Amino acid sequence: MQLRTWAVLMVLGIFLLIASGARADGIWDDMRDRSNVVRGKIETLEIRGNSLRIEIGGQTLSSPFCADSAGASEYILAVYIQEQMAALREAWRSQAPVEISLRGPWSPCVSAIRVTRGA
Repeated sequence: MQLRTWAVLMVLGIFLLIASGARADGIWDDMRDRSNVVRGKIETLEIRGNSLRIEIGGQTLSSPFCADSAGASEYILAVYIQEQMAALREAWRSQAPVEISLRGPWSPCVSAIRVTRGA
């Protein structure tokens, strides 16, 4: 009788461990893919290769562009990054507000840049 109880408890414990592991993977994916948005006018802008150093409202961002787009060739990524850099330069010159989306909790990368019209 006790052996049967222990066996049932062990099986339930294994199922709980498997279920919690699946949930932990979902949380990890959510943290990795979460996007933080920084809004404001660009005060300083430095572009070096694939990385940006931008100051917006006293906050300094130093991040590379996200380069892990599934299925995109290096050429497509390079064109996309050049278009984003051109939009940033124009927003800096015209003092237009921007929204910069950063993805990832530990080593964030720039996933999207949107120039907004108006204050």
